Order: sequence, then structure tokens, then C-alpha cells
Amino acid sequence: FDQPNRFFASTHQAPLFPWKGLESDKGTDMNILNVPLKKDSTRAEFLEAWDSKILPAVRKFDPDMIFVSAGFDAHVDDPLAGMCIEEEDFGILTRRIAELANEVAAGRLVTVLEGGYDPNALGRCVEEHLKGLSETALPTEEQRTRTKSDSKPKAGPKMLYSRQEIDAMDKTSIRAELGKLGLPTSGKLEALKERLGQVPG
Repeated sequence: FDQPNRFFASTHQAPLFPWKGLESDKGTDMNILNVPLKKDSTRAEFLEAWDSKILPAVRKFDPDMIFVSAGFDAHVDDPLAGMCIEEEDFGILTRRIAELANEVAAGRLVTVLEGGYDPNALGRCVEEHLKGLSETALPTEEQRTRTKSDSKPKAGPKMLYSRQEIDAMDKTSIRAELGKLGLPTSGKLEALKERLGQVPG
């Protein structure tokens, strides 16, 4: 929540227990992306959430490693939730995540089983997940040897405050400016400085 060098993203049914993961929950450094899906969301809506929002956001963050909490309770047969996802959709998504890991993280990808409460459906989902991992090509030599400096630097937008201006402010002043901008005001001083420094002019 308050660690800007980590990025978290999730799709999940909402509203539903444990009543967390709101779209407005963005972390103290805008490093959380929740994409809640309504009850009875379709397979197409599920994959669209990943293709149009989560995968591009992860690509932009450019992580060194991707960790997947592989939960399958969105399956149509699962008794806990009420979504319409099939096991094949989890296989499709697994391949896309693995390909993205090749692209940005030299193939460094860890997946851990999380949820799924219909044993038969869970078994089929895990099988598709493992097939998706095993059938994705290994990273190329170029992807394995890529360094972050290989990325072409982009000219950043003009910021509202310079680093020198921010360094001259105390914590109370920084919080006041963040509050005026409608941004979160909690966190350690360095995180607050970083947040204010990301505000475009």
C-alpha cells in the first residue's frame, strides 16, 4: 500500500466479502490498481479488464519480477462468487501474463495457488494454468539480457514542483499541498515528496 517500488493489481467480484479492493483504493503512491467486476461478469469482460487496464499498467511499471496470486474462485462453477469465467480463460490469461513477464522481467514469474472452492473446477483451472505456463515460450536472448537502461528514455512532462522546491518544504507543507490537489496525505516524508513530485504542471 505504501511501497512505491511495488505495484499491485487485481480483478475480483465486487461487492463481495471481504468488502475490499475498491477502485478508489490506489495506495499512497498510486501503485495499486483494482478493477472490480460485477456479479455475472462475462468471460469477455474479464479478459478485457486485463487487456485494457492491468497488463498495460504492469508493462508501464516495468517490474523486475511478477508474482501471481492464482485464485480461481471466479470460475462459473465456484460456490463462493457469481462470475462466469471458464477454465480456458484462466489459461489464456496465464499465457498473456507469462508473455509479459518475458517482455519486462526476463521471464521471472512466480505463481502461487490462492482460491477456488469447487474441487473439480479448481482442478481444471490449475491444469489450464500449468498448461499456459508450460506452453509459453521461454524468453529470448534479447529479453533475458535486457536491462532497464535499454528502454529509450522518455521526456517527462513538466512537473508542478521542482525537486528543489519540494526539498525546501517541511512535511506539513507537503501534506497541505497534496490535500489541495486531492491526493493522499499519509505516508513517510520521502513517499510524500515523491508523490508531490509526480504532479504534472
